[in-house]
Amino acid sequence: MIPTSVSNPNGPRPIVAVCGALGKQGGAVIRALADDNVFSLRAITRKSKNAPAAEDLLALPNTVICQADYDDSKSLLEAFQGCYGVFAVTNYFEAGSNEEEQGRRIVDAAKACGVKHFVWSSSPDADGKVPIYHSKATVADYLKSSGVPYTTISVPTYYDSLFHLFQKTVDANRYRFTSPYPTNSPMPAVDISDFGAYVAAIFLDPEEWTGKDLNPANERITPQKLVQDFQEAFSPEEGDAVTVDVLYNLTIEEFRALPSDTPELLGLKSNLDFFLENQDAWSTDLAKRLHPEIKTWKDYCIQRHDSMTNILDSMQALYFEGDQIIESVAAEDAHAPAEEVTTPDSVFPGGRGRSQSTIKVDIEIIEVSHEADIETTNERDEMEM
Repeated sequence: MIPTSVSNPNGPRPIVAVCGALGKQGGAVIRALADDNVFSLRAITRKSKNAPAAEDLLALPNTVICQADYDDSKSLLEAFQGCYGVFAVTNYFEAGSNEEEQGRRIVDAAKACGVKHFVWSSSPDADGKVPIYHSKATVADYLKSSGVPYTTISVPTYYDSLFHLFQKTVDANRYRFTSPYPTNSPMPAVDISDFGAYVAAIFLDPEEWTGKDLNPANERITPQKLVQDFQEAFSPEEGDAVTVDVLYNLTIEEFRALPSDTPELLGLKSNLDFFLENQDAWSTDLAKRLHPEIKTWKDYCIQRHDSMTNILDSMQALYFEGDQIIESVAAEDAHAPAEEVTTPDSVFPGGRGRSQSTIKVDIEIIEVSHEADIETTNERDEMEM
């Protein structure tokens, strides 16, 4: 039942503004809210309303697109005017040291507009040990002191990101699993569409969720179980079963002893250390309260089997770096020299990127909008506006 504080049957629909509506998190949130068909929705994006990526949003019921920029307070005030609720997320990679200022600016605009419920995509407080968490946690503290009714929700790694740890080999039914995370240690993970449903549930029940910090996870899954479920989902009913070669099989102690610049850590040692040391920080029980029909990793693999197979058959590995897809592909000429590529820092939720190191790979770089193809891409969007 929709609380009377949200829904007035005799009046206009309350408006929720969704920042980053063309990105991964925002896209999932606005689709879940549209499915519930309770609110009028403002899809907030920096891009033109006529951008190709906006076409799908325009097809959603009771949805309009509004342009705004996190660095422009006036545009945020215009975007939030008359809104009941706001969902907001910022991009560490794009904003860098400016991320905290952007978050504060969003909070200030929401307060000035009298927003009644602000849902902030936050990160756990890691005492500064995980740089990508720090600004979001600091903004969460600012939000709590602002007087704006709030809920914070923290995201672990995405299933999409875990999938990209499986690399196709030249053999038809053979893959490599590259994560060095301890084999029998659980890692919290979330399906992005379910994340959208979690946020929708928060807006639909403000009496229950306002003033709370929420850390839902679909599953706390070990690398061993990741591999097992992947094999079962991808093995044909008839014929040879899928084989997964596990690059690492580490204990916790062996993992902790790995150098931070180990290539397969993807520059994420501090993030993975945090997951390891805070395995109970994310709750599967909470996830089920918010959205009972959550997907497991195996559900995800089965659902995405056809599309994932097509992707894996066409590339060795796929990593998303800001506005680019960096794609490792087989060289057309087996004797062609590999290019030298220095890859930038990356972040975890949901776990993609590379370490700051020079590696030799055969690459193809394709420019794309990282607001495109929300369903299947793994753009770096805690985050994307």
